Amino acid sequence: MPDLPNYQDVTELARTDSEEKANGYLKLGWVLLNVESLQHSEHGWTSVYILGWKNSRDEIQYPELTEWEKMAESVEKDESIPF
Repeated sequence: MPDLPNYQDVTELARTDSEEKANGYLKLGWVLLNVESLQHSEHGWTSVYILGWKNSRDEIQYPELTEWEKMAESVEKDESIPF
């Protein structure tokens, strides 16, 4: 039987609806705590991944920004957009 995460050891939580981002967290040593299915329309569902960083002496590591996040960040900094 696989080891279940000890929630007392979790010191940081992350939530993402991106499989790419969730895989990035897992590669860095985060543990998958839960997967939620959220209904956003009559026939549409989204999966949301909840991950936890286990308490350790290591500094918390975060995955690199996805291409979508990089684009959104550049738009956010663009002051020529009037809204």
